[in-house]
Amino acid sequence: MRTRPLLDEEALLCRLRAGYGLPAAAVTFLPLGADYATALYRAETARGERYFCRLRSGPWNEAAVALPAALQAAGIREAIAPLRAEDGRLAVPLGAYTLSVWPWVDGRNGYEAPLEDAQWVALGAAVRRIHEAALPAALWAAIPEETYPARWRERLQTIMAGLEAAVPMDDLAARALEGLRARRAEIAALLARLLALQAVAPAGSARTVLCHTDLHAGNVLLDAAGRLYLVDWDAPLRAPRERDLMYAGGGQFGDARPPAAEEALFYAGYGDVPVDRARLAYYRYARIVEDLAIYADDLLQGDPASPDRADALQYMLANFQAGGTLAIARAADTGAGGQGARMR
Repeated sequence: MRTRPLLDEEALLCRLRAGYGLPAAAVTFLPLGADYATALYRAETARGERYFCRLRSGPWNEAAVALPAALQAAGIREAIAPLRAEDGRLAVPLGAYTLSVWPWVDGRNGYEAPLEDAQWVALGAAVRRIHEAALPAALWAAIPEETYPARWRERLQTIMAGLEAAVPMDDLAARALEGLRARRAEIAALLARLLALQAVAPAGSARTVLCHTDLHAGNVLLDAAGRLYLVDWDAPLRAPRERDLMYAGGGQFGDARPPAAEEALFYAGYGDVPVDRARLAYYRYARIVEDLAIYADDLLQGDPASPDRADALQYMLANFQAGGTLAIARAADTGAGGQGARMR
């Protein structure tokens, strides 16, 4: 979220002091990320100690904090564990938000500092350890299972069906409508292909593993020593491994390397594994459709005063650029029967 939330920052300071026992002296809003439901703050003490505060609005998933804590306890250092409050909880309520507090990592994300070769290999190795992690039975049962939802495909279909009657509320909305209308045929083909793949993606006997589900460059944090950490565990799933594997070579890490180079380095760390190409294509298309629907909704119906909307227009249209996520997904789409390829 890049828009400062309607939050009493003094209440946040009080919660940190009373709820966590932290002598917080100041908090600073961090205008980071494209997730409208998450506000980020840096907390500082008079001694200069820093902490990372995440405030999540809407429905709360306890796995967002319990899971990284369990992974770190299992020896997966790339998962940062949140601090426990004085009463032992990993997250606490704060008005309309749920607050979690994390150790501060002084670093940059994978968009700001593109991953080097060794870091790509390390990312692959870390994701494999996460996929193979043995979790407590209660935590594993609490993580939702993949259902291949149609929600975002149907939402984008509705948006596209209403383009001619739509009246823009401002210039950003007008530019969004123009962009969507100009790409009507591309979007129709995208939706049709996603629907076809959705019919075959659940088929087979794919093993279900723990998936992060949002492994783009913004959620890979690199510290000053070059060590990497995986952040934002808001939406984990028990799903086929392709749910996470779609990100390497999928256009979600910028353009520092071609897709094939990303995949080669990632799988050097992840290891030799059979990949269902149809399911991989399904997940890449599904991610694009979800992004298009969310950004279009914000541009056409969101708060006109929100500075996030300018970014939303950029992010939405970037999917259609030459070499963008849609072109990459199409190039790697080998057809509904294209399964069994080994990645290495």
